[in-house]
Amino acid sequence: MKKTIKALTGAGMLTAALFMASCSEGTQDNMENEADTAMAKVENKVDEVRADIDEYRDENFVQDVAEMNSEELHLLALGQQKGTHKEVKAAARKMEAYHNSMGKELQALATAKSYKLDADDDENKDALANDNAGTDWDKRWADKVVDAHEKAIKKFERGQEKATDPELKAWIDKELPALREHYNAAKELQSKL
Repeated sequence: MKKTIKALTGAGMLTAALFMASCSEGTQDNMENEADTAMAKVENKVDEVRADIDEYRDENFVQDVAEMNSEELHLLALGQQKGTHKEVKAAARKMEAYHNSMGKELQALATAKSYKLDADDDENKDALANDNAGTDWDKRWADKVVDAHEKAIKKFERGQEKATDPELKAWIDKELPALREHYNAAKELQSKL
């Protein structure tokens, strides 16, 4: 299944690259933004397909959330390092503190339940790392933070509905409001940039 998802994601990346190549007008930044938006839509669709195909299991949820959290921590660290807008840096710092704490709680829960968490996958971590800092970078960063939180909220809402373990369900219930708060803050920041 993971290979199928990676193949679909690869197809999405190819679609975004072809889109960029076919654009005859606009700046490179506009094309990159459009490609990022297209890629985010493909990733969301892949997640929806995966959710429909996969039978829900608490262990899969925990593994997926651990991976998402790791990717988001990387994105938040980049926001602090490369962000040029003071609100980008502040938002990244605030969210990073929360996601570090959430990651530790998730690790403890996984250990208590004997869930195996995969090693960190660096596949999606260079998205903004090599781009030049500036106002356009801040905008792309905010877009990615919004998308990441939207994706996380959908995952948590599904987990809230499907979780069978009472301890996991309680943890999901506790974390979901903070994720929604981060999403709203990221949307507000996105509108300012």
